Amino acid sequence: MACKVGVGPGVEATAATLAGSGRLSHRTIQDLMRDLFGVRMALGTVPALLRRASEAIAPAVDEAREFVRWHEGVKNVDETTWYQRGRMAATRTGAGRSCGSRRRAR
Repeated sequence: MACKVGVGPGVEATAATLAGSGRLSHRTIQDLMRDLFGVRMALGTVPALLRRASEAIAPAVDEAREFVRWHEGVKNVDETTWYQRGRMAATRTGAGRSCGSRRRAR
């Protein structure tokens, strides 16, 4: 089903960056888009934008995953931790590949 969101790729990319890199809530993204850029959108528009951005980068992500699969060894491994709902969560990545995420009790 096509996503019928009437904004351009710049707004879509900004929302995706705020959600992915900034880990901001949909409501905060909605507020920032209005306050910083004058772009008014319904709260339900944010997940639609994120879905559309995800679909747009899917081929590049698949290509990167395939590249990693064909190369042996993992270099530059990183584990990023944060607290989410009172529990520590972590994402492990290596050479551009998600090695999984985990949550552990405090």
